[in-house]
Amino acid sequence: MDPEASYGDENLTASVSLRRRSTSFSDDYSVQRTNDDATQCKFAAVQLGYWKDEFLSRFAYSGGGNDTRRDPEISIGYWARVSAVNHLVERFIDKTEGQCQIKFVDVDFSSVTAKKIRQIRKPGSPDLVSLFSEPRKHFNVIFSVTFSFVGVAETIIEAFPAKETQHTDLHCGDYHLVGADIRQWAEFKAKLDSVGIDTTLPTLFLAECVLVYMSVDQSAQLLKNISDYFDTVVFVNYEQVRIKDAFGSVMEKNLEQRGIQLPGLPACNDVETQRERFLSNGWKDVTVIDMNIVYKKLLPQDEVDRIERIEHLDEMELLRQLLDHYCIGYAVNDKSEKMALSQWKLDYSVSSRNCRTSDNAFNPPGFHPGTISAQHHVDSDQSSEQQEHLAKKRAWDVAMAPAKSLPMNMFMMYMAGRSVSIFPIMMVGMMLWRPAKALFSIIFILGNLGAIALAIYKVHTMGLLPNTPSDWLEFIPQAQRVQYSIFSSTYV
Repeated sequence: MDPEASYGDENLTASVSLRRRSTSFSDDYSVQRTNDDATQCKFAAVQLGYWKDEFLSRFAYSGGGNDTRRDPEISIGYWARVSAVNHLVERFIDKTEGQCQIKFVDVDFSSVTAKKIRQIRKPGSPDLVSLFSEPRKHFNVIFSVTFSFVGVAETIIEAFPAKETQHTDLHCGDYHLVGADIRQWAEFKAKLDSVGIDTTLPTLFLAECVLVYMSVDQSAQLLKNISDYFDTVVFVNYEQVRIKDAFGSVMEKNLEQRGIQLPGLPACNDVETQRERFLSNGWKDVTVIDMNIVYKKLLPQDEVDRIERIEHLDEMELLRQLLDHYCIGYAVNDKSEKMALSQWKLDYSVSSRNCRTSDNAFNPPGFHPGTISAQHHVDSDQSSEQQEHLAKKRAWDVAMAPAKSLPMNMFMMYMAGRSVSIFPIMMVGMMLWRPAKALFSIIFILGNLGAIALAIYKVHTMGLLPNTPSDWLEFIPQAQRVQYSIFSSTYV
């Protein structure tokens, strides 16, 4: 069991002990495994070109093959999540007039931070190791992790050597990776104080599927403490919603089968309960939007079209249901009322001065894009070739589907024999019906062409078409219209 689960809180320890399962050492360990799953899903999306992340591969298991592939709905969901969070962070930075030095604090279980440190320190990772020795100037940073803090300060230009403590905490200038249990405010606050967080400066908290793993009382106390402790604070929360309907119940059961309970589900019943959890704990301005609305109305349409073409997603119903059960909320509490932070919103129609394209992902501290520019070109070429390959493969699969089914149909007909029974009759009907379905589009086109031809013929019979010489040449007499009598052979 992780030390965070039993650190100075007997009620918490008893609660966790009662919910232990044979599938894991503790609930905390099961929760930590969901982080690995999320990393793998993001890595699969990055490999296909949904967005760029230069360092995600260092924290994912890149064994290759189909083990890294995910359903397109999952990849699109993560892309929408990353895009929305990045945009909100940009709006926050823009509200600080762009004059901010990032102080980034990553808070997680100690076992998770220790694993991250091992990956950062891993031999053969020059791009990561160099982050802690290169001089750094002003830059904007965001990672999709538990929490991040952004504080306004003077620009610093110096080299920061990495400092590691207890194998669970890593400090390097404005970047801090610390192990703590956010359910215990005293421990969490001590970690924040240890890294020099200035509570009088604008601060951004980012939580992605975090509060749902805490009880409603624990998350409420955390939100209240944060609201009271900081003068100007914004909390961005990405989490489940509408968890009580049929689709949400399936999600919950799948997690329970993996040994994971979600004690924070009562706050995820709907959008209103998500808003109320902030309003009732000292937050003045709260907005919660489900990801379906974000995807359809707020994300750039050209980017939406691009990512839907990556894996040629045709059926949108599963994606709609998935996005309908996640939401993103942002709560603002500005005691000084100087930053006008309550006026910011998720709106892609307004470009910030620090606007970035989807290809320009947020770089971590000390990272210089030029150091791996060659890798950029390789990744871009591979992504383009992969998309072209997928498009060709899909086209050939559709074209060859009827031919591929012939051997199996022949075998089934042979096994059915010549007797007249329900099975051969159904098989013959299916083989006739499938080609007929393919002809429906042709029949539709021919039907419309027939209607056009009939309309042209009617115009011709009324003499309105310029199809005689007299219609074009003035000296040629106009043709006389001839009608036959129904009851005689004389002209009328």
